[in-house]
Amino acid sequence: MENETNQLLKSLHINEQLKYDESIPILENFKDAKVKELSSRIWHLESDTYILIIDFNDKTYKNLTKPYADIESEGYIFNFHGEMIGEISNNPSIKNSQAGYNIKLPVGKSPFKEEEYYWQFANTHQKNYNIIIEGKSSKSKYALLESFIVNLSRENIPSIIIDTNNHFKNLDNLLTDKLSRGVKLTPRQVNIPDNKEYVNANIIDKVTEKYKDLDSEVYKKVVEKASHKSFNTTKNIKKANPKLPFNPFKKYSKYSLNGFTLEDNPSVARRFIRIVNNVYDISPDELNELYFICLKSLEKYRHLNLDHLKNELDMIKADSILSSLKDLFVDEPFAKGGKYDWSFLNESTGKVKIIDLSQYTESTQKFIYDIILYDLYNFKITEGFFDFPFFTVLDNSQNINFSSNSIINKLLVNGKEYGFSIALLMDDERKIKTSTLNTIEDRIYFASDDESIDSIVEILDNLNENDSSWKNDLLNLDEDQYIVSVNLNSDGKDSTSSRVHILKFE
Repeated sequence: MENETNQLLKSLHINEQLKYDESIPILENFKDAKVKELSSRIWHLESDTYILIIDFNDKTYKNLTKPYADIESEGYIFNFHGEMIGEISNNPSIKNSQAGYNIKLPVGKSPFKEEEYYWQFANTHQKNYNIIIEGKSSKSKYALLESFIVNLSRENIPSIIIDTNNHFKNLDNLLTDKLSRGVKLTPRQVNIPDNKEYVNANIIDKVTEKYKDLDSEVYKKVVEKASHKSFNTTKNIKKANPKLPFNPFKKYSKYSLNGFTLEDNPSVARRFIRIVNNVYDISPDELNELYFICLKSLEKYRHLNLDHLKNELDMIKADSILSSLKDLFVDEPFAKGGKYDWSFLNESTGKVKIIDLSQYTESTQKFIYDIILYDLYNFKITEGFFDFPFFTVLDNSQNINFSSNSIINKLLVNGKEYGFSIALLMDDERKIKTSTLNTIEDRIYFASDDESIDSIVEILDNLNENDSSWKNDLLNLDEDQYIVSVNLNSDGKDSTSSRVHILKFE
C-alpha cells in the first residue's frame, strides 16, 4: 500500500517521496492550502491561519501560526518520524536559557592587586551586546577570545567564528567535542613520474608529428597547448581553496501581508551590486551594466552562481567588469548549490563553528563577509530563536564593509533583538569609517601601533574619572596586558557603570 503522505503530496503537486516509515500527519489539514516551493526541496503551504514549511533536505517540517501585528509566530518543529525536535517561540528550554544573560566571563586580573574581573555577556542593561577588541595580534589577544568561547560553550551558548588568519587553532584541542570547521581543502600534489623529461619530450614529439600539416599559426598554438599540458615542475601544485556553502544570489523568504514570498530578481541583483560597489573599484557605468547582466542571468538560470555570471560577462566581452572582479572569479569561493546550516544557533548545546577564510585574497574575504552576514541575519529573522543569545567573532573586522547601507551596521544597531553578541577584532579602529562603533560601550585594548594610540587615548580619557591620561599606560603595555573599558564585574559583583582598568590575562 502506498504511503498516505505520498498520496497527499502527489495531490498537492509536490514531487517528493517519503519512506514507508516516514509521515507528515499535519499535511491532512493543508489539502486546500496555497503551495509554493521556497527553494530546492523546501515547500511552503499556507492556510488562512497556519503555515506549514516542509524541508525534504533535512527531513523536518514546521507547523506555525501566521504572525500578525504585535503577535509573533509560534509553532513546532518535527522530523518525519513524528518526533518533536524544537519549538518556535515560547520554548521552555529557550526561556530557561535567560540565565545566559548572567554569564560572567573572566576577562583578567589586575596586576596591582589580586582581583578577578569579568565581562557580563549579553548585558540587558546596555544598548547592545557587542564588544570591540583592538590592538596588534598577540597570543594573549586570541587566548582571551578562546577563553570567552570555551566558557560560553560550557554554559551551552553557541558561537560562530569567522577566521581570516587561522588564529583559532587552539580551539581544536580546547573544544574537541563541540567544535567543527567549514570545509577546508589543502593544496593537491600532482604525481610526477621519475622520467618526466622523457614523458614531456615524447608528448611533444607525438603532437608535432600528428599536427605538422596544419596551418603554421594553428600548429604553433597546438604545440604550446601540449607543452602546457605536459608535466612541469613549476606547476605541480594546484591551489585548492575551500568552497563555502553560501550563495551570493540566494533568494530569501520575506513575510508580507500576503504571506511568505521569495525575494524578486531585482532585489537580489541590487544586493549583489551593493556588495560589489562597496568592495571593488568599479565605475558607476560598469555597476549599471553589471546590474542588468545580473537580472538577465537570474532569469536565465534557476540557481545562478558566480561561474554562470562570469560566462555571461565573457559572452558579451565585458572585459572591464571582468577585470574589476578578477580576484573574486579566480578565488571562486562558493560551492555550487551550497547551503550553510545555522540551526546549531537554536540549540542549547554550546556548539562552536569556525568559517575559515584565511586562504582568500583580502578583497574576496571582504565580499564573503557580507554574503555570510546576510545569510546569518536572514536565518535569525526567519528561523532563529530571538531570546537565545549567541556569540559571533569577526576576525580582522576592519576588512568588513561598514558603509552606511551595510549589513554589519544593521547587525550592530539592531542585532540585540535577535540575540547577536558581536566581537569585533581589529588592529586599528581608525580604518573603519562609521559612527556605529560609537554605540559599543565594551572595549578591550591591547598594545597598538604608535600612530593609533592617540585615538584610543581620546576614548579612554573621556571615560576616566580623574584628569590623568592613559597614554603612557598604552605605550608601556606588556604583551599579556591590556586596558579594559567594559561594564565589569569584580569578583562576581555587579557593576552598571563603565570603568577603565589595566588587566593581565592568566
